[in-house]
Parts: sequence; C-alpha cells; structure tokens
Amino acid sequence: MKKQNIIHSALVFDLLGVLFRLHCISSFFKIGALSCNLPLKKTDNIFEPIEEGLALLKHCAQKNNLQLFILSNIGTNAFHALEKSFPSIIKMFDGAITSGSSGYKKPDVRIFQHLLTTHNLVAQECIFIDDSSTNISAAQELGFTSIVCHDFDEVKKTLTSLGI
Repeated sequence: MKKQNIIHSALVFDLLGVLFRLHCISSFFKIGALSCNLPLKKTDNIFEPIEEGLALLKHCAQKNNLQLFILSNIGTNAFHALEKSFPSIIKMFDGAITSGSSGYKKPDVRIFQHLLTTHNLVAQECIFIDDSSTNISAAQELGFTSIVCHDFDEVKKTLTSLGI
C-alpha cells in the first residue's frame, strides 16, 4: 500500500514563545492582562519579536498555496495591543483565534475545533507550531501535523521535509 501524501494548506502559529516573547513584565497587572481581558495601556510595550520566528513566518508567507493562522492563549485586549504594536506582522495572517475571542484555552481541543470550524479548515491539512508539548499533543489528537518549537533550525528542517 502506498503512503498517501498530505497536502498541507494551512500553517497555524502560536504567538508567545514562537513569534513573540514577553518583554519588561514588571507588574502583576500586565501578567494578568495577558490571560484575561483586563485593559492594557497604549504605552504598555510587553511584546518583543523573536527574530527567528518572524523569519520563519515571512518564509511561509511567500508560499501562495498556504494560509497562515494564529492560535494563542492571550486575551482579547492583549491581542489588540499586539495588533497596534506590530500591525504588519499580524496582517500577514489570514485569521486569528485567541482564548479571549473563543472562550477556550489550549490544550482544550475545543479551541482547535473552533479554529477549524471558523476558518473551514481540515485538521489533517494543518501544521501547528507551538512551544508547548502539551498543546502539540492536543493538536495531534485531532489530526494536525504538529511541531514543537524549541529550536528554529529543527522547525525549518521539519517544514522543509513537509514540503513547506
């Protein structure tokens, strides 16, 4: 029996730990604001881009047949702050699902199902990149091809082996 090749049509990125890291967290308020919907001031500069992650994103954005999505556990206000601080990065994505917008948090499979339903995606055609092994396992349960992101060179090699 021949192994069927899967054509991946979507790449799903976690934000924190893959594309951004938290920067200058100096108060409990800012930490709490990330996971819930507490207000963030316009001046709060709490996100710092991870250059290797952004390079990977830009490479993947050049693939015409690949949609890009965000799946993150940040709250609505934190996501809006990120959009305001880094609009050109967020505009590279075809859509975003956050805990704040969906009401679910990874590794709850319902947030992955919400992504699939909202954007009319098939799990087996999606690649999910996250820095949490627990989140990776949840995505794999639904049929996502998943890559744990601890070493960007390894992520690039895996994506290349998948034809990305």
